Amino acid sequence: MPTVTVVDWTGSPVVLDLYKQPLRGVILL
Repeated sequence: MPTVTVVDWTGSPVVLDLYKQPLRGVILL
């Protein structure tokens, strides 16, 4: 399942699920 990994303003990595949550990110703790 395609995902995009970005870094938010706090510097935390965020994975965006292109299928399930195109507008929401899941922060990897």
